[in-house]
Amino acid sequence: PPLWMYWAGGLLGMSAHFANVLKDFKEDKASGITSLPISLGRITSRLATAAFLIAATIILHSAKPNTTILVIGIITSTLSIFAPRFILFKLLMLVALLDVILLVNAAGELIGSRTV
Repeated sequence: PPLWMYWAGGLLGMSAHFANVLKDFKEDKASGITSLPISLGRITSRLATAAFLIAATIILHSAKPNTTILVIGIITSTLSIFAPRFILFKLLMLVALLDVILLVNAAGELIGSRTV
């Protein structure tokens, strides 16, 4: 597979882990869970999640450009840094969904190809 696919997959995986922890941050911290997002703290984890998603969106956009999704993804990721807790996870999942659309669109030409 192309290098961009590895990078995008890794960044999406990291953002999914961080987003899942952010969803239940207070509860996880209170129960003694010591994951990387808990160790970094709530604000740093929000920043890291947004950065992972923005980077994944840019990488996927470079593989198969779609300016609309790029702009929505970057704006939504940035908004997630400041979003109230009740909408945070929804914003992060929206960006992840947009990134999956970019991924499927970019990988569509490779599916069934013997060069992958």
